[in-house]
Amino acid sequence: MIGLRCSGKSTVGALVAQHLARPFIDLDDATAVELGQPTPALALAHLGIDAFRAGELHALVKTLANAGQVIALGGGTPTHPDSLDILIHQRNAHRLAIVYLRAQPQTLKHRLAQTDTRTRPPLLGQDPVEEVEAIFAQRDTLYRQLAHRVIEVDDLPPEHAALATEAWFNHYMAG
Repeated sequence: MIGLRCSGKSTVGALVAQHLARPFIDLDDATAVELGQPTPALALAHLGIDAFRAGELHALVKTLANAGQVIALGGGTPTHPDSLDILIHQRNAHRLAIVYLRAQPQTLKHRLAQTDTRTRPPLLGQDPVEEVEAIFAQRDTLYRQLAHRVIEVDDLPPEHAALATEAWFNHYMAG
């Protein structure tokens, strides 16, 4: 699963994994472990974005070595050229099915404002809520090009987004 912060990747991904009886991996958490940090936010704060992306790349490679998982990628994972190359290769080899949980900036801003933004450090040096529109503008086209399926989640509760994802995945696997 790909998407911006607060699009529901972790929540929906965990539900999909539970329903499909598959392991769930949150790549942000796997990256923190890879970097020896307690949380992704602390990994980013203590080590910086370049070290975080390098750790994320290692975590991605390790995670993709195991088949049959539901993976919530970090929002920035596809923006790193090496990670993007791996994702495209795995997708084109039919080893990876990618779903983009897409929400409009206003929805993301509303959801983000209701969280503890200290766990979501700024990516552009602005307030995390205020930079959502700029990050959406930077990443939306990339996400849409990378994904097999785009699911609009603005008005979907997580359970419905999970059901839509499962239905698409089951159809994809059958075809």
